[in-house]
Amino acid sequence: MNIPSKQTVEDISPGQVQLHIAVGDNEFAAKLQSQIQVIIADLVKDDIFCPPLRLIEVVSNFEEEVFRWQRELGKPENISSGHGGEVSGKVLKWGSGDYETTYAVIILPDWVGNGLVLGHPIAKGILVHECAHVYDDYYFERECGCLRIPTIKDWDGIKQYISVTLRGEFFAEALAAKYFESEQLDERLSYGEEVLRICTNSIKDEIKSYRKHGDIAKLWLISTERMSTLFNQLGRTLGFMYAMDDGRHNREFTDRVSQISNEWGTLIDQLLEEIQKSIHRETPYSLDAFDDIKKIIEQGFQIAGIYPRYTSDGELYIDVP
Repeated sequence: MNIPSKQTVEDISPGQVQLHIAVGDNEFAAKLQSQIQVIIADLVKDDIFCPPLRLIEVVSNFEEEVFRWQRELGKPENISSGHGGEVSGKVLKWGSGDYETTYAVIILPDWVGNGLVLGHPIAKGILVHECAHVYDDYYFERECGCLRIPTIKDWDGIKQYISVTLRGEFFAEALAAKYFESEQLDERLSYGEEVLRICTNSIKDEIKSYRKHGDIAKLWLISTERMSTLFNQLGRTLGFMYAMDDGRHNREFTDRVSQISNEWGTLIDQLLEEIQKSIHRETPYSLDAFDDIKKIIEQGFQIAGIYPRYTSDGELYIDVP
């Protein structure tokens, strides 16, 4: 395949996945193709594969390739980092939401391709994680419409957005966990604890700054960014733990988080329970499936010291007791 484009992807039939491997020699490309095909076959067997996925790319110029696609699709040029701050993959999707006219591309950096050829569990897990996002996003958008990025004044929209992305990270990491090794769980727990500590401390610092300078807009903007980061990482950590654990590490993680705050320890137990209920509902892809998760997100903001509410005339008011 030549350099792929929006049109070449739209020409691929639903259910078919083509590969664009722009790293290594022919032997390397053949080995990588074989590894990816095995993983795709496993996903099909588990009923996780879905038609929007048309193309998987493995490239050496990862950021440049992602930005090229984003420009062609008219999307903002943006790449968010994952575990440990390293960018491990990117899903780009577009279309109408229908079976035949929804399209998704997964772009992977060359180091993930090298890991797949060598059979490294982390590389396999990364590919499965990205495929799970394609599946989860497709069925959510088919039932609920496109997930809207809320404005900074839309508190209900912010809770909805965080709850959907949080559960999506849980779902993706729970599926990817079967390809990881059990000793990697401790690393995941430590990183989840670290993100929680960093984000809550950052909000505490902003609250102190607010009390001195009174910039509530800045406090609210930073608080929503930090809480989104925090809950997304909790989704990944809890998903990984849920898939691989016998319960011991669940207690350990809660105990470790309780050292930061007893309230956060309790909240994480509740969050894990509500995510599982949401996923196992008869209608997991409905907006009301996220209602109880949204309540926990609001509690998280309150534990961090931020109390958003609407006034009687519908204006958002941020209370910082």
